[in-house]
Amino acid sequence: MSMLIESDWNDLECVLWHSDTHVLEHWYRDQSDPSQPWYRSTTISTRATGPGCLIQSSPIAPNEHGDFQVVVPEDNNLVHYRRDNSNGSDQTWTLDAIVSNKATGAGSMIQSTYGTPNYPGNFEVVVLEGGNLVHYSHDNSQPNPQWSGPTVIMDTAVGSAALIQSTFGIPNHPGNFEVVVPSHISGSYNNQLQHWYRDNSNMQWHFGEAVLDQEYGLYIHSPSLIQSTYGTPTYPGNFEVIVVDTWANLLHLFKPNNVANSQWYIDANIIPEKGEIANPGPNALIQSNYNQSEGMTGNFEVITVPTDSYQYWHRDNGQAGQPWIPGPTITNAYPPSSRTPVTDLHEDTQRASEAQAKRNFSPLPRTGAVYTPPIALK
Repeated sequence: MSMLIESDWNDLECVLWHSDTHVLEHWYRDQSDPSQPWYRSTTISTRATGPGCLIQSSPIAPNEHGDFQVVVPEDNNLVHYRRDNSNGSDQTWTLDAIVSNKATGAGSMIQSTYGTPNYPGNFEVVVLEGGNLVHYSHDNSQPNPQWSGPTVIMDTAVGSAALIQSTFGIPNHPGNFEVVVPSHISGSYNNQLQHWYRDNSNMQWHFGEAVLDQEYGLYIHSPSLIQSTYGTPTYPGNFEVIVVDTWANLLHLFKPNNVANSQWYIDANIIPEKGEIANPGPNALIQSNYNQSEGMTGNFEVITVPTDSYQYWHRDNGQAGQPWIPGPTITNAYPPSSRTPVTDLHEDTQRASEAQAKRNFSPLPRTGAVYTPPIALK
C-alpha cells in the first residue's frame, strides 16, 4: 500500500491515520513554498480502523486535475472514498463504494492500464481477508462500474500487501501486477516477505520469490513497493521495497531487473538508529520528479512512523551512494502509550546472532553483468 503520492499539482499528498481517534486525514506539502511545509487539508473518515491508500486517477477531461481515490478499512469494510478535483474550491470527500465486507487489514490500490486508451484505466485493489490475500477490480469502462471479486492470490498472508503494475509482460497485453506480502512459513514461527505476480496475458497469479527471508524474524510488516527508473530505458526498472523487520528497522531493498534471475538485495536501513519504527506503523515509498528536470534519477520519498509520529525522509538519487535524509515531523500518529516495544523474540541466540550478522551489510552496487533480457524475466 502507499499513503503517499506526487499529484499533478506537483505537490506531495498523503493520507495519515490516527489510531487513537480513528481519523484519516489528507495532508499535502506545498512544493511552491521554498520551505516546503506540510499542511493538513481535510478529514476523509472518522471511522478508520487502519491506514489508507491514496492514488490520483486519470483526469476525465483535458486540462482538469485527476480525482483523489482512497481505500481505507472501517472495521471489516474496506471503503472507497473519492474527492472530485474538477472544482478546486470543493475539497469534500464522498463515500463511493464498499470494496470488501470481509477486510482484516489495509488495502493497496492502483489504477491499471486495463481499458486504456479508450476508457480510464481500471481500479485494482488487494486486501487481506483472514489469511487470504484477495484481488478486486473496478471496471471503469462501464457506465455504472462496480467492484468485482474477490480472486484469491494466496492463502498464507499475515499482513497487508503492496500492489503495483510493472512493465513486465507479454506484448499487446497489460503489464503484470506485482505484489509483496508478509506470509507465514509452514512449520516455522517466522514469516517472510513474498513476491507474487499476475501474468496479465492469462490473468493467473504466481509465486515469484522471497524478498526478505524468515531469518529476519517473526514479524515482517508494512511493505511498500515501486518500480523505479533505475536501469531504464535499456532494461525494465528495478523493483524497490521498504519494509519493517522484527527488530523495528525500516529496510530498503531492491531487485535489479537488468540481470536475469536477479535476487533481492538490502540497500540500507533507512533510519540508522535500530528499532526506531513504531509497531505496526504504515510506510510509504514513491519515486518523485525531483532531479529529473536535470536529467538525473528522481528522488525516493518516504513517510514512516518513527516513535509515535509520521516523519518524512528522502534520498537524493542525483549521485550514487547518497544517505537517507530525515525531514520534518508531519503530525502525531499514535498516542505515546500505544507504542508496542519491539524486542528480539528469538530464543535461539546463535540463529539470532547469524541473522543480525546478515544485516551488517555493505550497500551493493546497482549495476550488474550486461544482459539482454527476454520480454519478461519471470
